[in-house]
Amino acid sequence: MSRALRAARPAAARALALAAACALAAPAAVAASPSTVLVQNLRITGGDRQEAWVTVLDGSGAPVEGLEAAAFSVEHDGRAVSDLSVTPWGRHFRGLRLTLAVDPDLLSGRAGEGVATLLGVLARGAGERDRLALASLGEKGRRLETPLAEATGALERVREWSADGGRAALWDRLYDVVREASRAPRAEGSVVLAVTHAVDAGSGRGPLDALAFAQTPGRPVQVLALVVGGEGGEEGRLAGLAARSGGALARVADAGELAERAETLVARLRGAYRVTYRVPDFDAGAARHVLAVSVEGAAGRRTGQLPYDTADALPDPWWRNPLPWVILAAVLLVAGGAAVALRPRRLCRLIVRGGEEAGCSYEIYGLPVTLGAAVGNDLVFAEARLSRNHAVLERRGSAIELVDLNSENGTFVNGDRITRRRLAHGDRIRLGGTVELTFEGRG
Repeated sequence: MSRALRAARPAAARALALAAACALAAPAAVAASPSTVLVQNLRITGGDRQEAWVTVLDGSGAPVEGLEAAAFSVEHDGRAVSDLSVTPWGRHFRGLRLTLAVDPDLLSGRAGEGVATLLGVLARGAGERDRLALASLGEKGRRLETPLAEATGALERVREWSADGGRAALWDRLYDVVREASRAPRAEGSVVLAVTHAVDAGSGRGPLDALAFAQTPGRPVQVLALVVGGEGGEEGRLAGLAARSGGALARVADAGELAERAETLVARLRGAYRVTYRVPDFDAGAARHVLAVSVEGAAGRRTGQLPYDTADALPDPWWRNPLPWVILAAVLLVAGGAAVALRPRRLCRLIVRGGEEAGCSYEIYGLPVTLGAAVGNDLVFAEARLSRNHAVLERRGSAIELVDLNSENGTFVNGDRITRRRLAHGDRIRLGGTVELTFEGRG
């Protein structure tokens, strides 16, 4: 064998190895290559700042994770944005808080088996920070919280909910569920998964009420919905709530499909990216805009667009947020209680029945109170037969007493001349000859 041939063999071997490696790597690259870009849940967070959640899917519909920020480019109304930042769901949130809201009748029988399988699938991939809340969409609106890893065991504790009555006020229950989910710690990604027939029985609330809590900048509550059986009357509005909150809706004909569909929907959420940016010269007066997000991959660039109305993307006005009203109500309640507590309490009242001041009344808030003809008294009566310092009202324990101050013409209670007398409601008092009073206690 010639030296040239021997030298060529290692080079050929290296080339073959490289070709084989490329051939093996190619399917993986294709599988992980972006095929679809979904842009959802856009919010104007203030001025020219915005955020949106972007899900990138491969050809099989699975989320593409691990993309670098450099793979993303964003245009708003055809112009490049500035200060672009891309954060994967798993880095933005430290854990998942999943609320499974279920029609009670779906917790028993074959449907209950489907829900149990669903929880088992979700529990297998749960992290130590992931939490589960089980909530009933029935009349009683019951709720139970547990670590997501213990989800299967939790289902056994709520099977009795199946007797609650299944198709109550759907939107009233969903409003409560989404509101509670919005209170999750900011570091937890909050997801509501509604498993329902999409039938409502007279709610006072609607999708916009729930959406007000779902669209929280930086911490959205994403609503997923699995509609079981035939089309319910509320399926369209439920789909709208899911889409506007960054979630999705799927219809399942049989409870056996619940686990697969739910796993797919939750996986897509956890594979999403939070995209924040600034829009130069943002025209808030324009009613309609278009956001375009492009992602570079091995198979080229893929772009997703989200047309949106400015009014829909603006933060809710402060008066739509219940927190300021709760704080205001608490402040008013405390202030009102303090005002009542600090307000002087009327101890008694004296009504003038005879004399020059007949018809007048005096509210007494503090004791002692002196009565007489001299100007220095608390109550002054210009009567000829009244002594300068005639009598005094005093407190003794919880009672009020009238004491004569050695007056010349006397002090009388109910016709009896007294030196000291405990007064009762309705007692008639006469000072001297013509000043007649009626005593009224607190009652």
